[in-house]
Amino acid sequence: MDSDVGALAARLFADSCPPERVRELMATPAGYDRDAWRRWARDTGLAGLGVPARYGGLGSPLPDLAEVFEAAGRTLVCAPLLSTVGLAVPLLLAADDQGAAERWLPGLAAGTTTATAAIPAPAEPPVTVRGGRLSGRVERVIDGATADLVLVVAGAEGLFAVDTTGLTRRPLMSLDLTRRQASIEFDGTPATRIGTAGARIEQALDVTRVLLAAELVGVAQQCLDSTVAYAKQRVQFGRPIGSFQAVKQRAADMLVRVELARSAAHHAAAHPGEPPVAALAKAYCAEAATSVAADTIQLHGGIGFTWEHPAHLYYKRALTDDEILGAAATQWARVSDHLDRVL
Repeated sequence: MDSDVGALAARLFADSCPPERVRELMATPAGYDRDAWRRWARDTGLAGLGVPARYGGLGSPLPDLAEVFEAAGRTLVCAPLLSTVGLAVPLLLAADDQGAAERWLPGLAAGTTTATAAIPAPAEPPVTVRGGRLSGRVERVIDGATADLVLVVAGAEGLFAVDTTGLTRRPLMSLDLTRRQASIEFDGTPATRIGTAGARIEQALDVTRVLLAAELVGVAQQCLDSTVAYAKQRVQFGRPIGSFQAVKQRAADMLVRVELARSAAHHAAAHPGEPPVAALAKAYCAEAATSVAADTIQLHGGIGFTWEHPAHLYYKRALTDDEILGAAATQWARVSDHLDRVL
């Protein structure tokens, strides 16, 4: 971590969400502590990092936000960070709707309101709009059962906000127990259009992909660190297993993947509008984190396969982060399409 924001987030998450606290929050219905989220917003400005100062936020640049998400990946922090800061805020800003920004951004920055985005997957039917009302269902909405504000991407119709009192929300089982997901159904639900039908939704989602890439770097780094520490501690045949050439080579490969992923994520955060860096960063970081997390389980031996050890939680976070807003194969296809056009 280089910036003050990143260092502050790293300390905050390490102190507030140690492994035992993560386990406690995993078992709660909401999956996070709302009072803690509000306290973090009040004391550190965490919830308003990406919100411009005129709306009560800190207006932090994307590289600072990326460092915060990297810290979150290292600790698997249980909080509406991705849904509110990583999804809803970029969408509201991209919509360029002054009224919507004034209405919702101050509450998001203050931590008094949480938000998420319902974005149908390509294989799902789109949400339809008729007479200012939405119909349809979106699966796997991050923090969908607890968010105070739900933004809905309704295909070519653009972006809408809905009152959560008019929704049917069903919590879902998720592979990643540290981040809740829900199914949301719209049945003639009143909605407010945000911005125009041609709002820059995809550009906003690329910001989210950059932040996911940074989070995946944090996941991979923590896995590498824990593996190296274990290899120094675990003794076989009278020697630490880290002294064996096979383990050294495996750890070296892990290090290379982590550093390449960090380079990709940092470049994407510094050049968010440069195609196709967001797609490339998310694809590579997802593959790297998944691979490093799997190696972590293997190199920890029997203990790495147990429920009590955190290795499986990092592996599951890597897998689910990969799926959010398009898995690695989808992102590599975007990279390929871009190269076909420019070469």
